[in-house]
Formats: sequence, C-alpha cells, structure tokens
Amino acid sequence: MKKESNNKLVCQITGNARISNKQYLADKAKKYGITVVEFKAFYVSKDAVQQLRAEVESGGVAATAKFHNRTEEDIRKMVSYNGSIQFLSRLNEKRDKALTATLKRAKKAQPSAPKVESTSDHDRKLARRRELYAQKRRQELIAA
Repeated sequence: MKKESNNKLVCQITGNARISNKQYLADKAKKYGITVVEFKAFYVSKDAVQQLRAEVESGGVAATAKFHNRTEEDIRKMVSYNGSIQFLSRLNEKRDKALTATLKRAKKAQPSAPKVESTSDHDRKLARRRELYAQKRRQELIAA
C-alpha cells in the first residue's frame, strides 16, 4: 500500500492536484514569509492564476472574489503567492495614475476663484488701522 504524500498541492480554483517536493514548498513559504500550510491553502495553478489576473485587471479584486465565493484577501494572496508578487502593486499604481490624471483634468476644468482675504482678517486689519489713527490723533491733541 502506497503512502499518500504530504507534498500534494491542490489548486484552489480548478481543483487539480499535483505533487511537489518539500524543498520547493519550504522555499516558497520562506519567500513570502508564510508557513507551508498557508502556501498550500492559497495554491493556484499557473493557468488558473493567469485567469485570476485577467479577472482582477478587468473587474477588480472585489468582483473576482464575489465570482469565486472567496474573500478579497484570499484573492490577493492567491495572486501574490503564485507568480509575480508585484502584480497587485503594479495594478494599484496603474489605477492611482489614472485617478490622479482624472483629478488633474477635473481641477483644470474648474475656473479658479480669485484669492480673497477672509473677512475676519480684513476686519482685523481695518480695526488695527483705526486704532493706530486714533492714537496718533490723541498724541497730536496732547502735544497741541
């Protein structure tokens, strides 16, 4: 009777299984700073991770998570642990650039209002001028 291997990886998307070796699993876990058990829990085959990336790029993490009945964090881990670790950061950078460009266009479209001193500053300055003028007049009257 054959002993079942502890090094079996089961794809979380397709359900396909494959055998791996202890060193590969240990290296992957060390690379991402996780345990072997966690790596196995979020393993996705190469074809499935490509499909996941395409879904995340087109619809976002939330839509992909809803489609696969998983949490957004699970989808992020699946994409990050299987393949390029920089995928989500590059995706976020693209969205940030697009948002920044949109905000810049919106800001340019708005007419800029002329800079006006706030009324409280203006009133305070006028009050100070009146006070100085009154002091000057008192000194002139005393000197005369």
